[in-house]
Amino acid sequence: MTRFLPGLVCLCLLAAPSHAAHPPASSTPNRVEPLSIPLRLSMTASEVLAALGPPRSDYRAFGGGLVYGGLRVMFDATGKEIGNLTIEGEARLASGVGVGTALSRVQAEFPGGQMVYDSYDVTAGPYALSFRAPAGTVDRIVIRPADRAFPTLHPAAPAAPAAPPPSLGALAGRWIDPRNAQSFEIFPDGRYRTGVGGEGRVSVSAEGLVFSGVLSAWDRGRARLTNERQVIEFEWRNADGSRNQFAFLRAGANAATKPAPEARVGTELRALAGRWIHQSIRNDYDNGAFDRGAGEDPTPLFLLENGTWRYGNQTGKVTISDASPADLAFMDFKPTAKPENLPRRKFELQGWTGDRAMGFWRTDPADGQPYRVVLHFRIREPRPGLATWIRSRAPN
Repeated sequence: MTRFLPGLVCLCLLAAPSHAAHPPASSTPNRVEPLSIPLRLSMTASEVLAALGPPRSDYRAFGGGLVYGGLRVMFDATGKEIGNLTIEGEARLASGVGVGTALSRVQAEFPGGQMVYDSYDVTAGPYALSFRAPAGTVDRIVIRPADRAFPTLHPAAPAAPAAPPPSLGALAGRWIDPRNAQSFEIFPDGRYRTGVGGEGRVSVSAEGLVFSGVLSAWDRGRARLTNERQVIEFEWRNADGSRNQFAFLRAGANAATKPAPEARVGTELRALAGRWIHQSIRNDYDNGAFDRGAGEDPTPLFLLENGTWRYGNQTGKVTISDASPADLAFMDFKPTAKPENLPRRKFELQGWTGDRAMGFWRTDPADGQPYRVVLHFRIREPRPGLATWIRSRAPN
């Protein structure tokens, strides 16, 4: 993680020799779409349901997506854009590549990528592709947009004329990120100043806003106005596919303009999604003593954007909500703890073998992203106690 932006955050971010028989995908017709199934990556959730019918599972209420046989479609919090598509069944890309294809053919069809653990990652035009092939044959394909969204291959009916862009005077005032108290103020002449003194200018267009100065570190300063122009939102992806999102509400905006609770959970799930590696474990006992766990635990914990978790052969649903006093007591926070040290939100792993499993996460003050999760669950052997399990984020 690289940090450059003082006071606010900056979390910002391969070409191989061309293959004579298969030129790079960017110089050939689209080799990703159309897919072999009636799904376009520019579809909304309602369009996917109309095209593919009822799914096996629908996790949109938890910030996730739709699950079909061998297919998982993840959406943004509004359900208007596909965030990523995972193929584990019969669906194939326009090039014919799919599950069961030899990795050597994938690398010939889509040259210029690199191996990351057991996956071949490559960018092909507007698509960021990840082909998992632990044994030399593809068993999973993940497709993400290389930029902000997938391209629209089939234009929709003519849209209504776009509303004129707002004036700088209409945006003047203070804007606050309620998640971590970051803020900036926009002045009528186009200048802005962050809460810690960083400065720059902002310009307005029909596509959104562009910030120069310190905020240009976020997606080259590109932002959009949402919630009837009451929210300024920065959203972009890192090179590894992880998503960054910062939403600033106009100071004094009423509660109706704030993101809905389910949208907040979706944002939190996206931030927590990934592979978490064991760092330490200990058994705490009633007499105040503790034993540190022996050895290392090589099994990673996966928290998924679709609202589920996986640890070894265990799996279940992830729920996120406000942490109550009873939750804080379960997580061993003392009544005398300073309020600023108490987590306001907690997650719970439903279906954890043996007992309740609840945790919270710590965010990096530099970028507002989780860097550590702490999981509490009851240990019944060798004697009752409370175990604290801390995991640090690692690449998938």
